[in-house]
Amino acid sequence: MAELPSGSILVRTWFGEDRAWRSLVREAMTPSREGFLVYATLVNDPEFAGLDPEAFRAKHPGGAAVSFLADEVTFDHPEHPVLAVWVLPPQDFDRGDYQPFRVVPGQLWSVESNINGANLDWRDYAQRVDADGIYRGHQVARDTDFALDVRSIMGELLIHRAPGLADCQWEIARMAIVPREEDPRTVRERLTALPHYPAALQWDWCAGFDAEHAGDQRGDYIKAFLEEIGERASALGTVLAPLDVGIDDYGSVFVTSAQFEELARLFDDHRMSVRHVRRGCWELLTAEHKAAISAWARAKDPKVSVRGRLKPGDTS
Repeated sequence: MAELPSGSILVRTWFGEDRAWRSLVREAMTPSREGFLVYATLVNDPEFAGLDPEAFRAKHPGGAAVSFLADEVTFDHPEHPVLAVWVLPPQDFDRGDYQPFRVVPGQLWSVESNINGANLDWRDYAQRVDADGIYRGHQVARDTDFALDVRSIMGELLIHRAPGLADCQWEIARMAIVPREEDPRTVRERLTALPHYPAALQWDWCAGFDAEHAGDQRGDYIKAFLEEIGERASALGTVLAPLDVGIDDYGSVFVTSAQFEELARLFDDHRMSVRHVRRGCWELLTAEHKAAISAWARAKDPKVSVRGRLKPGDTS
């Protein structure tokens, strides 16, 4: 059997349906409303089919106190509760039997960060499970569609980066992956299929744009093409924002100006990059650029409070 990585991990142990695994990963990867993320390596290897907690403890090399199993019960239950397992050998001073408990994917970040960080102990969670043995955390108000949209974009980016999930990129709903060498027609198809695509955005300018950039290398053409789309989208009150998905690709989303502010804050909190695409403003390199974007955002949406988190020389 293959070796498990060290640190906190989420191991798939049931392989009945790939779509169910991808759905679970999306739930687990989407940040909490406070912006917290679970830091657990995904393990999607049929060699671990049927792995139970005892075998998991014996197999895990350590480095973290708690890790997680996604077993058949996880995928059969409508809430996809994952099994939390204490994997370190108990110490003499430890109290409790460290019996596994189940936790909904949206609370994995809490269990992982607080137990591994020694902020809370095992009993703090095990004694607060509901009658069915599942930890669901505190009852909170229902997320607005706005908040869920913003956090789901972050979740989809993390899914895109996750090892072993490259086969599910077609399921990404809010983000278009645009390779630098992509065909322009395909770029248009991917962008028009995105949520919040501005229906008033026309494409009658493309012929003139092609003539103007006839001598460009494909990579330069695609960058300029996205900048032009961003400029036209901004005139309609919509932001085209590229996410940092890798050196050879752009991850593009359409969001409102208010959503862009929240998305930029969330990415900035996690030292990740989201940029605002308008012609000449692909990268926010100067205070003047930042001021121009801020003024534009306020004009489009008076509710926006621009906090100035982007610093001169920073593209995040």
